[in-house]
Amino acid sequence: MLLIFALFLINKLDATPAETLNIKHQALHFGPTTEDFIRFSYDTTPLQDALSICTWIKRVYTSSALPVIFDFFSGDEHGILIGSDGRYNRVVGDHVLDNQNRKFLSKPAGRWFSYCLTWSASSRDLQLYIDGEMVAAARTSPGRKLRSSGVVRFNRLDNSDSSAFVFGGQLFQFNIYSGVLSSDAIRKMAEGGLCFDLELEKFSRNRILHWEEIVLKPKNGTVIETFGCHLEGGKKMAASQPSRNIEDL
Repeated sequence: MLLIFALFLINKLDATPAETLNIKHQALHFGPTTEDFIRFSYDTTPLQDALSICTWIKRVYTSSALPVIFDFFSGDEHGILIGSDGRYNRVVGDHVLDNQNRKFLSKPAGRWFSYCLTWSASSRDLQLYIDGEMVAAARTSPGRKLRSSGVVRFNRLDNSDSSAFVFGGQLFQFNIYSGVLSSDAIRKMAEGGLCFDLELEKFSRNRILHWEEIVLKPKNGTVIETFGCHLEGGKKMAASQPSRNIEDL
């Protein structure tokens, strides 16, 4: 536990004042306990017909059996539930892609990987992308939709105090879009790496939940701002991520 907290402090000290001011380049490092989270109310009305969720994930704390990075909880249902090891890939409360490709999703701790989940109410298609490639797809049950309001919690389940659900790693550029992103757009984001500039892309206009908003939300316990993409010698540099930067595309 002390080693994990020491890593938090090292990451924090690495950030320069200029990087601290540039919110869109910040990653969030979540602590390894149930007291470490971000939680807020959320209206999903714009997402009733279609959605896409994309983020970068770095696993750090690996002792949790069921690590959850994001939970949209409404009433008694986990309308959107995303884990870091492939166990949860859930939209509209449907379990159809849970436990899919778990071996592939279990990336080595300490390395970033990109994650996207897309869904359409009309086609019922639920598609899972890892590092820009589709790794699983299925159809949700007929008539399923998100409830229009609920609460969002990052770093564990919203309705459980069990430490088994704690993620305890890093997230960067977690965004939700109203619509299904194309496979080309998802691949381009992954190939662009952590420093890929979303604002240059047309699909960014459909962002409903912005990473910049999440970073500014009140934080509980140990949730530390560190860098995902930082400036070095006037060029964008990704933190421990081998994919190409946008300048190389």
